[in-house]
Amino acid sequence: MYVYTSGAEYTIDRSILAITTLTGHFTPLFQAQVTHDLMERAADDLVCTQTLISKLKRTVSNDYLYHHQFSEIEESLGALDHVDLKMDGNLSDFSETDLFKEISDSKEPSLPLLIKTNRHVRISIRKYFRLRDTLQDTAENGAYLESVIARRSRDLPTICGQGLGGVGAALRIRWMLRYRRMAFRAVSLILACMSILLIWSQLTIKARFLSPWALTYEFSRNSDFKTQIAMLIPLTYLCTCAFYSMFRLRLFDYYFMHSKRRTEEVSLLFNGTYLLRIFAPIGFNFVVLVGARDTAFQKVMGAMDVVPFFGSAFNTYLPILISIFCLCTLFNVYNRLLRFLGIQQFSYGGRNDPDKLLEGKKIVASFSSSIRDEMADTFL
Repeated sequence: MYVYTSGAEYTIDRSILAITTLTGHFTPLFQAQVTHDLMERAADDLVCTQTLISKLKRTVSNDYLYHHQFSEIEESLGALDHVDLKMDGNLSDFSETDLFKEISDSKEPSLPLLIKTNRHVRISIRKYFRLRDTLQDTAENGAYLESVIARRSRDLPTICGQGLGGVGAALRIRWMLRYRRMAFRAVSLILACMSILLIWSQLTIKARFLSPWALTYEFSRNSDFKTQIAMLIPLTYLCTCAFYSMFRLRLFDYYFMHSKRRTEEVSLLFNGTYLLRIFAPIGFNFVVLVGARDTAFQKVMGAMDVVPFFGSAFNTYLPILISIFCLCTLFNVYNRLLRFLGIQQFSYGGRNDPDKLLEGKKIVASFSSSIRDEMADTFL
């Protein structure tokens, strides 16, 4: 495959295209390249921090008042004793911060400065190990895809019957090669229909005879079971859309939900707090959406129209604005605005960049050689 970028012609590796065919996009390779760069920067910060703490240790006198607090910082850095960071600290972003200058200028740091330093050390260590584990997961995924791609020419029963480690692995092979794309297309069609029904219902919130969800509720009111089933589907979809975004949202390094118990306590508290805050608005919006009356939710929440405007018309008509947000998403307004403001972002728009694709492929290969060899043996 040839890709034209700025007038130049590049060739993309066939294995890269095969990975794209299996996964539907270039996520494994792009994620490997981006995560590797972030991990190197985190390692550079740690090397710079280690060097700074070592210099500071030589300047501290024996009668230093906060020896115990300083030793705690050294114990935290001890977690890196058997870790090869493979960096020299010359490209560290930490060296350009005010905290670095404050520590460098201090021969015997005060207690508040030691607290800030200890916090920086702990956060930097967690960040490095989190990125390293994420890169390892990406490498495992890439190694698995390459193992599957290398044997795509064989028929499916032969691949699934060659010692893949049990029924689960064989089912995964069948899923990746045969059913994944069809299932994703079917799910995307269903979710598109649900989204259309949601927007339609929001726009007709004051004309329920035109609202599909309100009509469904009215037709099923003669049976409690039918009502629960009819309302469970749209309410589940509405909650999923709201909650999924909370788990995918990323605010720089301050808030980000990671898999495999890598999430920091601040992000967990932030996530839990905002999930609890949006439960009630979602419930109120859904009750108004379907025109339900005398529900348990309304009895618990009580009357909301005691506050003029904000408790009545505002809550009713505000959800109609969801159509505006949908149009902004459709026409990529958010990304255009971020580019205009000069804010960097990850986008699939550069997925045809051959340099990034090849770099990501090399990173996956270098970090997963042992995994790839082990998985290849299962096919023999």
